[in-house]
Amino acid sequence: MIFHARNQSLDGNVWKNVKIIVKDVEEFHAHVRGNESYSICSGVKLLRFGDVWCIDIDGDYGNNMDPQTMDDIRSFGWCYVTGRTVEVYELDD
Repeated sequence: MIFHARNQSLDGNVWKNVKIIVKDVEEFHAHVRGNESYSICSGVKLLRFGDVWCIDIDGDYGNNMDPQTMDDIRSFGWCYVTGRTVEVYELDD
């Protein structure tokens, strides 16, 4: 997956292109129609539950809360993927 993302830990409005690779995928869910673009509104979260990494895209968990369990993500997640390993690379502009 390739995202144009803002680094919220830096001062200013710093945006970078990042490539995220999920290896040893265990679950994937996307509630979207094919061949349609979608603007990410609430963000992409990188979460860890035990020995599994989860990339959650635009999940709505209420009150600006992060999901606490994989069951939260399965119940309310819009698009997510889980796997044993996640690699993130900053791409050249």
